[in-house]
Amino acid sequence: MATLGAGQLLGLPAPSDCGHVNVLLRLPALMPDLLEFLRQGELCRPQTAPDTLEATVPEAFDERQARLELELYLRVWQALNPDGSVRIVR
Repeated sequence: MATLGAGQLLGLPAPSDCGHVNVLLRLPALMPDLLEFLRQGELCRPQTAPDTLEATVPEAFDERQARLELELYLRVWQALNPDGSVRIVR
C-alpha cells in the first residue's frame, strides 16, 4: 500500500529537488552565520567559495516556489544582520 503526501491528495505535483541556487555574500566574515541560519531551515548545501554557498529547497514543488522561499529566508537573515548583503546568483 502506497502512502500519499498532502500535496498528492490535493492533486499537486510531488515535491522535487529544484536544483541548486548560488547565494553570494558581500561580507564573507558573516558566512558562518548565514550557513547556520540556512541550515536551520534545511536549505543549505556546501560553501563553494569564501563568499558563495549553494542552497536548495528540497520540498518545493517547482523552481519558482524554491526561489521565493529562499528569498524570504535571505530577507529575514538580512533583517537580523544589517551589515550583511546577500543576493541569489545562478
